Amino acid sequence: SYQVPPPDCSQVPERGSHNGSGDIRQGRYTDIRVNSATSELNLAPGLYCLSGDFTINGGTVNGQGVTFYLTSGDFDVAGGVTINISAPYCTNCDPEIPGMLIYLAEGNTGEVSLLGTSDSNYEGTVYAPDGMIEAGGTGSELSEIHAQLVGDTVKLHGTTEVNIVYRGGQNYEVPSMLELYK
Repeated sequence: SYQVPPPDCSQVPERGSHNGSGDIRQGRYTDIRVNSATSELNLAPGLYCLSGDFTINGGTVNGQGVTFYLTSGDFDVAGGVTINISAPYCTNCDPEIPGMLIYLAEGNTGEVSLLGTSDSNYEGTVYAPDGMIEAGGTGSELSEIHAQLVGDTVKLHGTTEVNIVYRGGQNYEVPSMLELYK
């Protein structure tokens, strides 16, 4: 099977840990957390490499043209959070990956939890070859995902209607290949 090449995290600066509101830029983070319902986190376009967790338990998160690459840890967005994030849509992106929104590294057995409010939006490929992807909720929670979900285990749950809308141009595409055998 085809494996997605990992991004080169050495191309982005070390940023440490981020907790709370504010504007942040691409880089290598130990973790990114938002816990307050009044917090707003704005992500500049680019590659976000994490060696720990991306945890959003409250507030609002916005980021267009972002790729999250987790070498370990979980990508966890709770219900009640408003999150609007999209993958980069460019032909020569570097170091982020065109169409790739969330990428759990090979060997990362973590979980990607795609929850949020009815005002939330996820656009791009979510790739967790050794992990689990969970999407769903109850009642008025997350209603639509514009994403391709590729994982070891993909779990859709809850009482909400989940509409997975696939739009090819918004997702990672496997490059064309030619194999010759003699």
